[in-house]
Amino acid sequence: MGKLWGVVVGAALTALGCDSNEGSSSAKAAVAEAVVAPGALVMGAIEAKVATDSVAQYDMVKRNNGSAVDLCVHAGLVSAAYLQAKNEPEFKKWKGVEKSDCASAGMPQ
Repeated sequence: MGKLWGVVVGAALTALGCDSNEGSSSAKAAVAEAVVAPGALVMGAIEAKVATDSVAQYDMVKRNNGSAVDLCVHAGLVSAAYLQAKNEPEFKKWKGVEKSDCASAGMPQ
C-alpha cells in the first residue's frame, strides 16, 4: 500500500506541476488530503450508519419487552458504536443510558 500511495501522490503532484521533491509542503498536504478525504468520508458515513443501526436495534429490544440484561447489553453496543464514530455527545448520552440500564439489570457499571 505504501508504494501505491507514493505513486498516487507523486502523480498528483506532477499533474499540479510540482516535482515530488520540490513542491511546497502546503501543495503536498492538499494533494494528500484530497486523496485521503473520500475514503475518510466513506468511513465516517459507515460508522454513523453502524451507530444509527445500533440505536434501532436497542429500540427494537425495548419495544419487544427485552429483559433488563438485553437493554444493558444493547445500550453498551450503542455507546461503543458512537465511540467508534467519534461522536462524543451521543457517546456520553448512551453511556448514561448504559449505566442506568445496567443498574436496572443488577449489573452496575
